[in-house]
Amino acid sequence: MGIIPGPSPYGLAYKDKTNYLYTKGYEFSLEGVNYVGEYHKDGKDFKTEPIPTTTSKALTKYYSDQLVYEYDKARGFPKRIRVIPNQIVWAPISTNYTTGFATRYFVERAGNYEGYPIEIDQDQRQQYGKEGGIDEGAYSVLTLKWKLTGSERNLYRNNQLYAEGIYEYNQRQVIIGTRVIPNIESAIKSYTEYAKITLV
Repeated sequence: MGIIPGPSPYGLAYKDKTNYLYTKGYEFSLEGVNYVGEYHKDGKDFKTEPIPTTTSKALTKYYSDQLVYEYDKARGFPKRIRVIPNQIVWAPISTNYTTGFATRYFVERAGNYEGYPIEIDQDQRQQYGKEGGIDEGAYSVLTLKWKLTGSERNLYRNNQLYAEGIYEYNQRQVIIGTRVIPNIESAIKSYTEYAKITLV
């Protein structure tokens, strides 16, 4: 039987991995505050402490914004299915090269600046914050417009900028995106990824 380290007033019986539940944070909120500690499942709900007691308190989904918590509290905490984002390996399609641009979507667990963002598809982005979609209280989402065609780098003529390069355009989009997802650069392989040079 595997034993999870750490003190518990309920004895080692509840340290069995099949029964014992512990969160390191960014999964639940207790009265709007990020909850770290032992918890248990009570029907469809989650509560503090490893087993039901008279002092157990109800846990809600994780809230990174206190105002969102207060809003949901006023509405009686509407039930939502928590969905974990499904990472994709993105690649452009032919119509993207026709327009010269593509739209990419990224998510990162809110408030977890030691983590890393992942790329998701359009369907997941459209369901973000909806029933059966990615929980907007637990994840931040970023939409990036990605340039695919043109000159590789800024193109100058007569000492003036003639066309913004693919590299510079995408780099600028990513820098702007750090306001939403600070670690977004870690999810980008190259600013000219999948680029097609059509202007020299």
